[in-house]
Amino acid sequence: MLGSMMEASRGTFAIDKIHTLMGNGDLVTATIHFSGRHDDASMSMDGVDPASASGTRQPIGTHAKGTQMRKMTEQQWRAFVAHGTRTGKLSTVRADGRPHVTPVWFLLDGDDIVLTTEKHGVKGRNLARDERFALCIDEDRPPYAFVLLEGHAEVSEDPADMLRWSVLLGTRYMGGDRAEEYAARNGGPGNLLVRGHIDKIIAFDGIAD
Repeated sequence: MLGSMMEASRGTFAIDKIHTLMGNGDLVTATIHFSGRHDDASMSMDGVDPASASGTRQPIGTHAKGTQMRKMTEQQWRAFVAHGTRTGKLSTVRADGRPHVTPVWFLLDGDDIVLTTEKHGVKGRNLARDERFALCIDEDRPPYAFVLLEGHAEVSEDPADMLRWSVLLGTRYMGGDRAEEYAARNGGPGNLLVRGHIDKIIAFDGIAD
């Protein structure tokens, strides 16, 4: 939520534009007017009928007034997630339904993501029980960008596959001269190879433009 607010002795005053990206990728822009007391406020949503605001949203890929946020093409989001040593934030589902989020090394392989994790760690236990995952990769410098990948995963303990992908992961994140060192650490016994099949992609750049 971006904007300015001024506290005065007799009330709170603000005119603010709020751009909200909904969980399904829809972008909604709201204008809020406060006058007098803090509980005396009105709100309007650009492109949304106030009478049905709770159920009406702009479709994915459209832009609210005042923002230049752009939906990435397939070529753009693939290049973005594969760039340099960007890590991802992997979300899995705990046994009680709560989300578990942790940073991970990963590789894009066609329409899959590939990573390794400890078999008896939280991620490994979660994915063995519930295949659903979400992976967010973002650029933390202006004008900001992100890619969100959602899907279902399968896990494997195949030694040859594990070694191959662990070397590639080590190469990406630590360089070729240390790839085997990290492959031995992250791809040996007690680890899982995770192949996540991507079912849904949400990708935007120019967030702050």
